[in-house]
Amino acid sequence: MSTRTRTSDTGFVGMASFVTQKKSEAIIIASHKALKTNRDINIFYGDSIVKQQRHFKYLGVAVDKSLSWNNHVSYIASRVYPKLKILNRISSFLSPTILLKIYKMTILPILDYGCIVWGLCSKKNSDFLERLQNKAMRIILRTNHLTCTQSMRERLGLLTLFNRRRYLRLQLVYKIVNDYHCPRQLQGYFSLRSELRCKALRDGRELHLPRYKTAMGSQHSSMPLQRNGMTSPKNSVLVKC
Repeated sequence: MSTRTRTSDTGFVGMASFVTQKKSEAIIIASHKALKTNRDINIFYGDSIVKQQRHFKYLGVAVDKSLSWNNHVSYIASRVYPKLKILNRISSFLSPTILLKIYKMTILPILDYGCIVWGLCSKKNSDFLERLQNKAMRIILRTNHLTCTQSMRERLGLLTLFNRRRYLRLQLVYKIVNDYHCPRQLQGYFSLRSELRCKALRDGRELHLPRYKTAMGSQHSSMPLQRNGMTSPKNSVLVKC
């Protein structure tokens, strides 16, 4: 169960609780400033107070009080490191092509999972995840730490994880705009400004986005999205997300 408690100038203060008869827990989600000024909230389930957590894992994503995603990145690393060790052990017996396929099947899905939610993490966390992929590329190509990471990515045909997360966000927006295998709860979430105002605008490709209520949500970057084809620049749609 997810419940909103209030919205303030310092940031969104929310409560997420998962209640069963045997186990109940809750978390207050807000900015660092709001967490410092927020008074204690006691949540009751029956006659007992629900235990508040600093972070919890929901559907494989570790959520913390300030949405810093530090816990989730640490969780990703704990799952990736053992697989990197195995990849290193078998690297002397297999070709780089086979090793790359193993990386894409066993490690890359872990790095991608849930990135639509946590993808806008801090630069520190983003760089840390990038180093995990760099380590995998060195194992696959049997190179040392002096090898240029860009040249390794070009040889293996990989994107940086930052650009990959950005691509996956664009892919989701494309599905929403074109109603192409779009999740039911996101259908109609985006609409063109020209369609909303029922008149032709100077830039008919621009999307109308919901107003952001938090500082994190206001962080955006301009991204091109192909409306009728991912390779046709004439049909691109300007998206801010």
